[in-house]
This record gives sequence, structure tokens and C-alpha cells, in this order.
Amino acid sequence: YHCMRQSLPGSVKIRSEYKPKSLSRRRIDFLVHDSDGSWAVPIEIKMNWDQFKPKYKNRQPVRSEALTILDRFAAAREEFESISPILVVIQGEWRRVTKMQNKENGLQDLQTAGFPVEMVCFDEKLGSIVRNDFGA
Repeated sequence: YHCMRQSLPGSVKIRSEYKPKSLSRRRIDFLVHDSDGSWAVPIEIKMNWDQFKPKYKNRQPVRSEALTILDRFAAAREEFESISPILVVIQGEWRRVTKMQNKENGLQDLQTAGFPVEMVCFDEKLGSIVRNDFGA
């Protein structure tokens, strides 16, 4: 937050834990936007693909993390004329050996976005930042 605040002009607003009006109990990690509502950059940050593991409530599967993130981005689209959502996965290639295929399932869900979404992650194998685009 503080690095963004120092780097961006004063007219740009930065909000952490932004709650879209149309979603109850859902928040976007960061929202960078102008003061008149013409554009916004919602940013969701995840440490690694383990945060995309399947979730259950009363032993019933609930909406996946990737789809929930897309819901948050879609809610931000309702409030701003133009958005450029970004999903950051800090440890993009780090993973334990697991049968759950969190990364593969998350990427498959991101493909269903009805709007452009950029994913940025650090690829430990390449030692560099990797960007991928999803959605329409």
C-alpha cells in the first residue's frame, strides 16, 4: 500500500479491503481508482495455489476461490466505467505434491471470466515474473 501511495499521483485513490456495494461479506484486497469512477484496478493477492484448494461447508462443496475472485471483480465492474483486474499469486510455481490440482483447477476457472483478467506471479523455476491473460 505505502509503495503504491508514494508512486502514484495524489489524485489516484487506493483502498485496501474494498467492499463492493453488491456483495455482502466479500472484499477486494486493493482497489486503485480515480475519484470520478471512470476507471479502477482491483487487485487480489494470494500467497500460492494452496489458497485455491476446494472448500466445503457442512460437507458440501462451495464456490471455488478462483470463481469467488471473479465474482469480486465483476462486482467492481458494476461500480466503475472501466476496470483492469489483476490477480497476483506470489509463489506461482511453488507447490507440494498433491492430488488436488489446485493450480490447474484455478486456471481453468479463470478461463471462464467474461472480462479480461491479468494474472501476475513469480515463477520459481524461471526465476522471473510471469503474466497471463484470461477472459474475454
